[in-house]
Amino acid sequence: MRPRSRGGYSTARYDQLAQRSRVLRRGGGSASLTQVKARRRMADHPSAQARRSMEAPMLDAADKIALFQRPPHVEAIREDPLGYLDYDHGAQRALADLLETIADGLPFDVSRAGAALAASLLRRSAARHAALEDEALFPLLESRAHDEITRAAIAIARREHGDAAGRAIELAEELDLVATTGRARNAESLGFMLRAFFDGQRRHLDWVEAAIMPQARRVFGPHDIAQLGERLVDLAETERLRDWAGLAVIEGARAAE
Repeated sequence: MRPRSRGGYSTARYDQLAQRSRVLRRGGGSASLTQVKARRRMADHPSAQARRSMEAPMLDAADKIALFQRPPHVEAIREDPLGYLDYDHGAQRALADLLETIADGLPFDVSRAGAALAASLLRRSAARHAALEDEALFPLLESRAHDEITRAAIAIARREHGDAAGRAIELAEELDLVATTGRARNAESLGFMLRAFFDGQRRHLDWVEAAIMPQARRVFGPHDIAQLGERLVDLAETERLRDWAGLAVIEGARAAE
């Protein structure tokens, strides 16, 4: 039996990401790169137990999102930066599944809470994803891999980030309306916007995972891994400060009411 999947994303992969999420959230350290590679080999050649896991019922969109609500500890990011990038890709795929669930429910069966969550994630999670790659992974890889194929692959991914940024803001604004009123301004148009975004995001993630991440794993040495980890920690800390500042503004506005 082939593994069940949705949007090309198998249950077994979600199980892996759930485990990755639990490991990264613990301050006591994350899996080593050797362990990550071993798990990847196991995914390529699953055991009988793994195959049974693949045939288990799919997690729904809310469960997938819940796996990625708490950011990993900074020490775990520093120790295994490539694992953190895997974690981020899992979060993006979970967001894509949430958007697909919303699109499938249009025009009448749409959760206002789900729309509000999706709008928030589009503004925060999508921007974080682009920053992790554009400001950390890609510059380091360009300095180490000098072949034109890798540089061209990175250029394509960067353009996709730029295209996705504008679409994410427009989509978030439409979902804000759904969250507030329970109805879309134009259900057909919103459905098209949703599907264009999550299809494009899945293709982008597939591209990075197939054309860029293998090169990073091939050329990065221990010093590069350490450098990448420090840069990702800087970005994670900046995001946390931005979140705290946003909460302070919200609390200030509430106090003034």
